[in-house]
Amino acid sequence: MNKKEAEILLDDSRKKIDDIDDQIIDLIDERTSLAFQIATAKKVLNKEIKDTEREEFIQEKIKKLAKDKNINEISLKQIIDILTDLSIQEQERILRR
Repeated sequence: MNKKEAEILLDDSRKKIDDIDDQIIDLIDERTSLAFQIATAKKVLNKEIKDTEREEFIQEKIKKLAKDKNINEISLKQIIDILTDLSIQEQERILRR
């Protein structure tokens, strides 16, 4: 690979990452928007916002996915924890209305 090919590869790869980032943000928005439905159901079912059983299930799922996809488990857990926190915050905001 020469310098010009490397520059093209770098630019193309960065463009693909930008596209993936946009998709990830759209998915985060879609995921967070489900908080209204989740909060509504939990209110009717008289359930707490934090669901320890569900969180344990997710942690086991993360371990398996990390292993299957060869992704660092700790990093993947941190990402999922952030997404979970976003959902919890949104549910709390909705239920305070």
